Amino acid sequence: IFDMAEYQDDKDVQKFQFNLTDTMLEANTPVILLDEIEKANKGVGRLLFSVLDEARLADRNGRPVNFSNVFFLFTTNAGDTTFDFLAGRNYSDEEMLRQLNDFNKLIFTNLKDDPQFPAPLLGRMTGFVPFAPMTDETNRKIARRQLKRTAKIFMDKQNVKVRYDMSNLLRFITREKLDTSSDAGGARQVVNLVRKNVTNAISQYLIFHPGTYDVYVSTVGKARTEDKFQLDSEERVEVHATPKEIIAGDYQAAVAKFKPLLSKRLHNYRLRGIRISAKPRDIFTTLARIDLDENPAQAIKTLFEPLDHYIQTIDEWNLEYSKNPQAARSPKPSSYVKLLIDNNELVVTETKPKSKEGKAKANA
Repeated sequence: IFDMAEYQDDKDVQKFQFNLTDTMLEANTPVILLDEIEKANKGVGRLLFSVLDEARLADRNGRPVNFSNVFFLFTTNAGDTTFDFLAGRNYSDEEMLRQLNDFNKLIFTNLKDDPQFPAPLLGRMTGFVPFAPMTDETNRKIARRQLKRTAKIFMDKQNVKVRYDMSNLLRFITREKLDTSSDAGGARQVVNLVRKNVTNAISQYLIFHPGTYDVYVSTVGKARTEDKFQLDSEERVEVHATPKEIIAGDYQAAVAKFKPLLSKRLHNYRLRGIRISAKPRDIFTTLARIDLDENPAQAIKTLFEPLDHYIQTIDEWNLEYSKNPQAARSPKPSSYVKLLIDNNELVVTETKPKSKEGKAKANA
């Protein structure tokens, strides 16, 4: 990949020539991307004529370098006025593609009128692919994914559960804060907005509220998009401890989502002869804290990995020492286990079965 903004002066033309040939000699890559070709010196375009025509270029020692099996890809922001027009229309992804096809001729005309794209250079290009501006639908998908990634980071690194007022946050990021012009930064801008407005707000809240392990992120203030007479937005991100009713709601959702699979899994353990002491509420609470959007089967599989690994040690012991227990290097693992939750992870500890006397007293 070549950033063509680095080759803007006359003296940079030879620098580009040598960097290009060095890349081919060292990497022998089949694809070369020239990013933002319109920013390069005009001499670079003339240099590319011979490469695209003759598939060769002299290196710093005057030796010809072969480009016959190389694909050149050019990117450019030329014709951005057309893209700005499309970006302001709030089209769906499908409608954006249809509109883009209608504007293909206009975009190509804009390229021909740009002095950085002389007709000989355009004539040597075999294909032309316009990239659609980011739609509101796409921006929301990117923002949602970044918010979920942020929540996972706080859970993994600080054991903090982050919950969102998702609909308001997505509107705030993609409609209130996002610059939809074609050169505003695209997906990178969405990621930066999440980091600046959400990640930083959560981090600041946790600094001033140590010991908080469950937070709720929403927005407050009057939004610019809700009032056509309001020029500046007063809306901002607000972080506070998660209300008990939201935690209770997520717990009930976890029970409804995970109970059938959890019951089946615990039943299978009992069939294997594993006797488990555990509080179901702790398990459901942990599943609710991990991620309610995660595939339920995968979530339960991940949570119970420590127990599955423990059962594997029982199987390995039986396979090796069942016929000769005296030769065992360690005692046989107990099939009676107690499950505890520590930092949202399952911890398996061995327990001893109650004696008959103990069971009798318990029944009494």
